[in-house]
Amino acid sequence: MAIPNLKWIYGVLLSLICVSSHVMAEDLYGSHPGYIADVEKEKFTIDTEVVLIEKPQALKTESREIFDDRLTKEFRTQFEYRFGVTEMEQTLNSPGRSEEYLYSSGKIVSLHEYQQEQQAFGEYMARRLVEHHVDHWAKSTPQIRPVYELKDKMTKLDMEVKKGYKVKLKYSLSGGHMDFDLDNPLDMDARLRLEMGGGFLASRTEETVISLGGPVGSLWRVNTVVRFYDGIVQVVGTRRITPALSASITGSTDSKESGYSEQQDLILVGFVYNN
Repeated sequence: MAIPNLKWIYGVLLSLICVSSHVMAEDLYGSHPGYIADVEKEKFTIDTEVVLIEKPQALKTESREIFDDRLTKEFRTQFEYRFGVTEMEQTLNSPGRSEEYLYSSGKIVSLHEYQQEQQAFGEYMARRLVEHHVDHWAKSTPQIRPVYELKDKMTKLDMEVKKGYKVKLKYSLSGGHMDFDLDNPLDMDARLRLEMGGGFLASRTEETVISLGGPVGSLWRVNTVVRFYDGIVQVVGTRRITPALSASITGSTDSKESGYSEQQDLILVGFVYNN
């Protein structure tokens, strides 16, 4: 009797084992559509390039920025009125997380008191933000536009006092202050501010601030700020060294013992880098 070829027997047994293993694996783990069992067929497969759809059109929306350039400028100006004209003064006047600010007169400002000032400024920002966007909505809504125009006439006034010189009056309902700005052809900033106590439609003036500023030569810009009730006079010189680096020199003196601020004299030199 002839003995079968052992290689043929081994091949049959190996095939049976592979088939049973594949069936067991599929029963245990499930099938995987898209996978091929024989990679030899892959080299004969003709692949087609991915067909891209047309570029979708831009979504049309009438939404606006929450903080536009106008609001940003207003908030920066109001922040300087409350916490310091320059970044160096703002840093000096703010206590650390676990320390207090000691004035030269001996008065100590705690972190809690400074946080209360920050909270008051945040509340002003919220009121002004709502007022600004409500004004925009009322201005663009025909049914409400007459109300906006009445409010605009009550809070704004422009007067031309001389050719090229115009006084702009603006009362802030959310901030409780009134500004008199002088537009002029001399590239000078001139503003008189009346800080009202009590906020909305207040009649009592708590502080009167005059700020004047303009270029001195081609390198420096000098601003002078006078607070009458506090008795504070500040002269600030700023110079742009590079597009990202600027320097400032601040001289401040307090001529009155009364007022909100503590009486002290300061000379500050600072550098600011904005990348």
